Amino acid sequence: MEVLAKEWFWAMIQAVGVLMTLALIYRQMRLQTASHVVQTLGAIHHRWSEDAMLRARHTVCKRYIEGDVTFDSVSDYVGEFMEELGTYVKINAVPPDVMWDAQSWYVEHYYCMFKAGIEQTRQANHEDTLYQDFQDLFAILKNQSKRKGAPSVDRGPADLRLFAEDELRVTTAFLQLQQRGESMAATHIAERDA
Repeated sequence: MEVLAKEWFWAMIQAVGVLMTLALIYRQMRLQTASHVVQTLGAIHHRWSEDAMLRARHTVCKRYIEGDVTFDSVSDYVGEFMEELGTYVKINAVPPDVMWDAQSWYVEHYYCMFKAGIEQTRQANHEDTLYQDFQDLFAILKNQSKRKGAPSVDRGPADLRLFAEDELRVTTAFLQLQQRGESMAATHIAERDA
């Protein structure tokens, strides 16, 4: 009987040890996943704020305000970025609720701005899957909006115009800041080398 009690005790100790090890492994995996998502969001933010993207967003919104809704290579540049965001959600690199927090405002508006152009591009190329991840992302984020109690509507012309005006102000400010920064850096280098 004493032998059975000792065996049971050691079996229980081993089971507790295994469970604790599994819990620690699970915690470590969650931390690594969170770290990966943070890095991915940083890369997304960097690309969204880089000079070429700011110029593309600026151009698209300026033309939209002027009544030009052409879906051309500049629009395609922004659309391809949104397509990549959709792919990140599709492959679970970024959870939908996190993408909603980070980019839903832009996805919802740019998708509605580009929707007709995307359809025309699909028809012209006989390819129904062009921008499918962007379209799916729009639907996913729209559902996230419903779950979070946020407005979940297709943006109409008045909403899109207000968005375009705001984007125009934001991109203009960022581009001016970048230009000032480059100018200040050039001045600093010239002063240093003088």
